[in-house]
Amino acid sequence: MTLTSIYFQFYPTSPNGMAVTDNKLADPLKARLLLTFGGPLGLHRLYLSQISEAFIYLSTCGLLFLGVLYDVFVVHSLVNKYNDNLQRGHEEFQKFKNGRLQPTVSKHVKCSVEAFITSTLYSMWLGWLCWLAVSIVLRTQAVDNIFILSSVSIAVSSGIYICGNRGNQTRNLLYVWISTFSAAFLSKFLYGSILKTLFISSLIGTIVGNRTAKVRLPQEKSVNVRHFIFWSSLFLLLICIITTSSTRHILEQKVSSSRGSSTVVTSVGSLVYDRFFEHHRVTDFFRTMPRIDYKRVPVQSISVDDWWGLDVFSHTPAWADYVAVFIVDLLRAETRLLETRSFDVEPLRWACWRMFLLTHFDVPPGTSDNTLAKLCIIKTGSREKSDDDDYLNKSIDTACDLIQIFINS
Repeated sequence: MTLTSIYFQFYPTSPNGMAVTDNKLADPLKARLLLTFGGPLGLHRLYLSQISEAFIYLSTCGLLFLGVLYDVFVVHSLVNKYNDNLQRGHEEFQKFKNGRLQPTVSKHVKCSVEAFITSTLYSMWLGWLCWLAVSIVLRTQAVDNIFILSSVSIAVSSGIYICGNRGNQTRNLLYVWISTFSAAFLSKFLYGSILKTLFISSLIGTIVGNRTAKVRLPQEKSVNVRHFIFWSSLFLLLICIITTSSTRHILEQKVSSSRGSSTVVTSVGSLVYDRFFEHHRVTDFFRTMPRIDYKRVPVQSISVDDWWGLDVFSHTPAWADYVAVFIVDLLRAETRLLETRSFDVEPLRWACWRMFLLTHFDVPPGTSDNTLAKLCIIKTGSREKSDDDDYLNKSIDTACDLIQIFINS
């Protein structure tokens, strides 16, 4: 059963606006089967003609499976609601005259707090994915790049548009894009951070989208299965660029372990493989706290003329270095936990706190533990003891203590 056949199997109303027949109603059993085998892909939502909801499920893996779990309990009510809307098609047509909304109907567009938060977070998610992909292609993560700002604003406005076209509402994509692009362009001078840019752009775009929201006519179809296929193609393209480039770099990242004059070089991918199949090799590699070094290939920026000959999958995104270091830190802490009893910290907890120090001190991801310990002494020694409400300094103190425990163990 293709996506097109799933969608066009049902129509909200007959061409003359009369109620639909029973053979066009949704089957609860089919909906539950599609939920069981294609829930994270949104196939059950697509079956119920909920195009926007289906793509949201696809692009968030079923809202990290929580949405799929929720739909397990409400899928029957979703089918009943869908069938009721089909059968009320003739009654809904009586509210309109000559294909236009009556004034009393057009003024009432519900915009709940839940929908507002969902639109803001989802548009931030799409904008963040777009930023990752574009930064890989352009080999730069500068927020003030006009091409990056334009791409991010398009992704953010698309997320707001998709969320806003759920139910019987619709959004004006042009107004939303103008507002998000204006907010993103101001970030070049005000914010300077991609997260702040995404948040402000999503917030302003959602507000403008809600202010310009309209009730969709029963006979209108603002989105259809072709939109779903088009959105899915773009989304999968972003995912392929991000995963192929970052995974290749992370797994091929060279790591060296030095003890005196002896040095052993391997890759993160080999360490991950040995962790599950040859665990003794990982233990030997990190035994007795050797000096760990990382080899990073320098990356040169490109010009517009080089785009057509660019191998986007060979680019090294900076954030991928932190992921590689995080994996190595996790294996180091795990080995240390097995090697000595004086270190009793959960490896995942220790790796997360160490990553917090790397990002907070704004140091290269390959910074050694001794360097981090010295920075901790400098930073914490220049201020007084943290108050109970000073959560940032308390977090720094906790992370520094864990680094010191690892060194002294």
